[in-house]
Amino acid sequence: MEKEAINRLHPESFLVCDKTFVDCDSPFFKWLRSEGFTLGWHKGNYGVCDWAYINITAKQFAYGMPGVSITTPTGNHAITLDEFMTIYNIYRKYDGKELFSCRGTSRGNSFDEINDTINDTITGELTTEERLVLEL
Repeated sequence: MEKEAINRLHPESFLVCDKTFVDCDSPFFKWLRSEGFTLGWHKGNYGVCDWAYINITAKQFAYGMPGVSITTPTGNHAITLDEFMTIYNIYRKYDGKELFSCRGTSRGNSFDEINDTINDTITGELTTEERLVLEL
């Protein structure tokens, strides 16, 4: 059975941008193929497009096309190649595992604790524990 074209799937493709994507034979596209991704749209690039659509679930990708939105990207915006690799590595970590296997890897932090840590990092504020260490 042939896979459905990437533009007919649910909008869960990442729009990834990198200057090396102007070459259809870039190392990244070769790597995608080695990971089992197939071309889900047989048009595009033209040696000028530095973006591609990548659907992790369907293991498909499509070269960008000037003036054409092949599918609605996740989040309605583009991400960098580094950002995509971070996301992909998280998905690959759970590949083939139970739906909620991530529960076994949680350190038990609540959303509020994680959010407080992020906010402290952004604002440069120290936690009480960090202040105590500095006072010693």
